[in-house]
Amino acid sequence: MRKVLIFGDDDRSVLTAVRSLGRAGIAVHLAPFNWNSPTMRSRYVSGVHHLPRYSDNPGAWLDELRHLLDQQRFDLLLPCCERSMLPLDQNRDRFADQTIALPAHGTLDVLNDKQKTRELCARLGVPTAPGRPVRDDDSAQSLVAELGLPLLIKQTRSYHLANLTARNGVVQVNTIAELEAFLATVPTREGVLAERYFDGDGLGLSVLARDGVISQAFQHRRLGETGTEGGSSLRISEAIDPRLHAAARAISAATDLDGVAMVEFRQDRTGNFILIEVNARLWGSLPLAVASGVDFPLYLFEQHVEGRTRPQVDYRVGLRGRNFLRDLHAIAMTFRTAPGQWPQALHRLAGFALQPVSWALGRERSDTFVRHDLGPALAQLKMAPRIAKNRALRRAEPDLERRVQRKSG
Repeated sequence: MRKVLIFGDDDRSVLTAVRSLGRAGIAVHLAPFNWNSPTMRSRYVSGVHHLPRYSDNPGAWLDELRHLLDQQRFDLLLPCCERSMLPLDQNRDRFADQTIALPAHGTLDVLNDKQKTRELCARLGVPTAPGRPVRDDDSAQSLVAELGLPLLIKQTRSYHLANLTARNGVVQVNTIAELEAFLATVPTREGVLAERYFDGDGLGLSVLARDGVISQAFQHRRLGETGTEGGSSLRISEAIDPRLHAAARAISAATDLDGVAMVEFRQDRTGNFILIEVNARLWGSLPLAVASGVDFPLYLFEQHVEGRTRPQVDYRVGLRGRNFLRDLHAIAMTFRTAPGQWPQALHRLAGFALQPVSWALGRERSDTFVRHDLGPALAQLKMAPRIAKNRALRRAEPDLERRVQRKSG
């Protein structure tokens, strides 16, 4: 039987990959970060391997992974986020005998760096938000005079190899005072970007490419977001916008992309759009793509293991996908922090309550609740009180302080 080792435990991208490959008759093994993750309860998980944290002891992680690979033969290693991609990228020579679903180092060097991605877009004519790296001589007043408000402050890289436990999020500042407070907090301005906020809907164009040529593409629109960190809790599949596809095609060709990527955009009411970033890995909205008919994990496996490239598949347009706990949290936060948006929140709450009806009518799919694999959803429900408590503790922090912590890890 063919066998894959998936690194990660996320209840969106990783769980979807587990189910996709497991349904295809592939034995799925997990190397999770969270050893209590609901994803481990999937019926399609054939084995779990508890590797030490790379950030705690890189040598131990490398040695134990090498020992595992010497003991068991895997057809494919599938890292699903930067916490495993970066160590594998850094140590390619040590795993040269393995087939790894990992884009080339040069591709990752550009797409994992937001400033390098912006520079590439400038050369290709792909629109981005006005912005630039923050300099040591910048003040809050000078940045606002140049870029306006609100501003999004972000690091060029979401993760650094030296500390893979800390994710660098995005901070939205709405006033000069907030920006001054933030600039006073960061230990260094190196690798910090400031971008003008672009008001619009979040769009994602997911692609699979080989040697820079896209073979599969899928588009979705965000109907519910979870904050400036970039997550979504409710999405809908859409027909592909030729302009977005052209942008993704140009970026894939320029970076010689070999693998999957999520190209994130924002589009305003007039139809103008900007590129936000490119994530060269499996992504959070993956459950909707697979439910709509584009089985990216399976196609990625086929491409790397069998050398097979499928022609673009037709997919269902108008299907919604919802993450149960994330959407409930997003609705609750709207009621708490945005009284002016209560009518929209009530509408979303009604849709949330009617999920079983939407499932029965085939209008909506859940990220976790799947009839043929209920284990992860049931485990997630058991963990819900603890998750809510942790979020309540975070809500008790001052708002800007909380956002700065997300930014700095």
